[in-house]
Amino acid sequence: MPELFLIPLFIISAALLPLTAAAASPNTTASATDSVNNISSGDSISRILILHSYNFGFLWTDNISEGINSVFEDYKDDVEIIFEFLDSRRIYSDGYFQELRDLYNFKYANRPIDIVICSDDHALNFVVKYDMFKNTPVVFCSVTGFDPAVRQKREITGLEEALSIDETLEIALEQNPDTRHVTVVNAQTLTGQSLKKKAAPIFNKYENLSFEYFDTLTIEELTAHVSDLPEDHIVFLFIFNQDQSGRAFSHERNLEILREHSSVPVYSVWGFYLGHGIVGGKLGSGRAEGEMVAETALRILHGEKASEIPVRMGPTRYMFDHDELRYWNIKQS
Repeated sequence: MPELFLIPLFIISAALLPLTAAAASPNTTASATDSVNNISSGDSISRILILHSYNFGFLWTDNISEGINSVFEDYKDDVEIIFEFLDSRRIYSDGYFQELRDLYNFKYANRPIDIVICSDDHALNFVVKYDMFKNTPVVFCSVTGFDPAVRQKREITGLEEALSIDETLEIALEQNPDTRHVTVVNAQTLTGQSLKKKAAPIFNKYENLSFEYFDTLTIEELTAHVSDLPEDHIVFLFIFNQDQSGRAFSHERNLEILREHSSVPVYSVWGFYLGHGIVGGKLGSGRAEGEMVAETALRILHGEKASEIPVRMGPTRYMFDHDELRYWNIKQS
């Protein structure tokens, strides 16, 4: 197993209060007082629906679930946790999401949900577009393309995905001072295009660097390209979970293939890549995001309104793979 090390980053979370209240259900306008009385008297439990954009077994999704479960472990007698998976990496069409809308409306018609937690962009977009679980507070995490205007229509709060693109690129240039060209690997998905949009103003600041995107290639074409990059290049990996031919891969497996062929170091902004071939960077953590979004849900169950809780950025910290540093002869600072 690769030897990993990190630079600690202290994250201060709001203190958790006892669980005493629940939000309104999807199809009712029950008062907060009624919900408080129900939970306090033991007549009912709160239901929290975790709506994941992707599938079980997808490492980032699993890490978020672990974080959520770790927080609600102490509330298992008061809170029922329900998981649903949109599986949007494998199938993505209006017809498919309309079928899911009808399924969930039927499935939860007589099973009230008190809070919906959406992980990643597709889940939040699905809930907002189809007005799912109406009158139910929504808490999101790992969302790249958040539109603040949605808070005017629904009780929504959560965590925007903190993409430490600038900081990761800076440390990559510090470790590879001869770099003049950056090969950016990305996907032609909703998330991929949101990442490209967010990266553009950051990359534009580096006038002494050239940036070339590779987001319309098959995995074979991509590996052929990175296998012959000159020493003044680095690879900056966003996501590449589906290639141009439509084949879907896990993030970590794609990186392992990419790293096997790459002639230069690879950097990224996500912790789930660590140990699979990136040197490192200032990385986001799925588990930490899961913990934070669960803590926010508890605040709402305690009685706070989602609209009164500020949208925050997800946590990040510097982490590096010692084996990769050693392989590329990068000095540790």
